[in-house]
Amino acid sequence: MSTPATARTNFQLKFLFGAKIPFDIKETTLDWRQGVRSKSLPLADVVGFGIKRMPKVLGTSASELIIAVATGGNKMSRFRVPVDPDDAETIALLEALAARLPGKDVRTMQPSYAAQIVPAPSPWSDWLNGRTAIGVCLMAASAMTGAMGRAKMSGGGSFEAGQRVGYGVAVLAGILGGGWLIFSGVRRARKARLAKSNENKS
Repeated sequence: MSTPATARTNFQLKFLFGAKIPFDIKETTLDWRQGVRSKSLPLADVVGFGIKRMPKVLGTSASELIIAVATGGNKMSRFRVPVDPDDAETIALLEALAARLPGKDVRTMQPSYAAQIVPAPSPWSDWLNGRTAIGVCLMAASAMTGAMGRAKMSGGGSFEAGQRVGYGVAVLAGILGGGWLIFSGVRRARKARLAKSNENKS
């Protein structure tokens, strides 16, 4: 018989390139290790936790589990753990945290207070997706190709008329194609972000 998610205390959170982040819910602390860095937070100091969803970059999750702890004087510090919000281990961890820390899950808080724990993604996050990354690379490669061509001509090299036309068309197509990828990538990410925001409000 499988162990209920809320009874679990050890989790392996998916990270980059198949790496895992061990996360443990202990008697009095939350402990995790990312690479050579380890962190331990007293459970009693946690004031809230939740997922900050970000667009994936080239298929890799950029989302974070944010854990806020009280630091005195009505102030708090936020600790960030990179996670894939749709991974089964992350979902199980959230359920376990909700069971151990009732009332601290941002999903059950008033929106105004939840936003203090997990700030909404900035509009610049719309640029963090694979389509815009490919567009930027394509535009950079086209610009570099154009610069190399100009350097060749200024150094005494030459192109035949047909080569110059083909060269110019290729550079222009790369720049226009890259620009379109960037524009469409940002527009898609913004549309998804607004749809998610409207879903959360409802």
